[in-house]
Amino acid sequence: MTAKMSRNMFAVLLLTGVAFVSSLVFGTTVFDLSEIFRGLFIPDSGFERAVIWEMRFPRSLSAALVGASLGLAGAILQITTRNPLADPAILGISALSGLVLAIVTVMIPSAHAYLRVVACVTGGVCGSLLILQVSSGMNSPLRITMVGFAIGAFASACIVGLITGSRVVLEFALGFLAGGLYGASWNDAVLWVLWLPVVVVVFLLLLRRLNNLSLGDDIAQNLGEKPARTRAYAIIFCGFITGIAVSISGLVSFVGLASPHIAGNLVGRNGFTFLFGSMLSGMFIVLGADTFARVIISPSELPAGILTAIIGAPILVYLVRKEV
Repeated sequence: MTAKMSRNMFAVLLLTGVAFVSSLVFGTTVFDLSEIFRGLFIPDSGFERAVIWEMRFPRSLSAALVGASLGLAGAILQITTRNPLADPAILGISALSGLVLAIVTVMIPSAHAYLRVVACVTGGVCGSLLILQVSSGMNSPLRITMVGFAIGAFASACIVGLITGSRVVLEFALGFLAGGLYGASWNDAVLWVLWLPVVVVVFLLLLRRLNNLSLGDDIAQNLGEKPARTRAYAIIFCGFITGIAVSISGLVSFVGLASPHIAGNLVGRNGFTFLFGSMLSGMFIVLGADTFARVIISPSELPAGILTAIIGAPILVYLVRKEV
């Protein structure tokens, strides 16, 4: 990595840290750094402890987890499909994950939070397998994207039908469809314990293979890889981490599209730095969107997914025009 890329990586890391701290500072009540410190480290600090430790800190950790998951999934999908438009939301993986969650929620309204996580992960993995099957034999990235759009639109229509045809709480339905972190808690934040080991293992097992796959299937085969198997493992992994993100935030869109392109422009599109840069970019986007969503119409708040769509939609239009 060149000196310029190293500086860019440090800048992204610093901005992500600033976004995380800002998410603790700003909200209906604005705290200074000393109050943040008391809320995090002094158990009997009263109001600060209740707001910072019990509400904002787990929400910020959850936002960072969602951003890292979607950013990493988008980067891997763009590598494995060689499609700059690939993204868990655009290719329908997020919607299929959400569809399984909606089915479980309607059938078992009192389902435990972790059962909903299992439902989302199951839907994400199945959706990934479907996209993998659709991708085989279709050489046009734009055609694959349009098929993904169709799959996602169908799944989204099913979600709306299930929610409106049942007695699901409206607040949950709105937050889920628009994407947001309204009710994020320690139950969501502790998913880092599951997420981190899996990501570390995947990095160790697939990083070199993904690098080879990014050079094209023919070159990857000459280097001793089996592209179809590597692609399958990578996309299934994308379904897993997308499912975790959807279980926390609902259908947040465009983060997986924007993050890899931001990272690619800053640190290049090769190896660990590209994947890690995509994770950091995703964290920054979701943390920033969630914080801004809380303060823009305080004391109410907007769904963070609206703001990520505002960021991502122009990027999608630009990329479609560029590809076509």
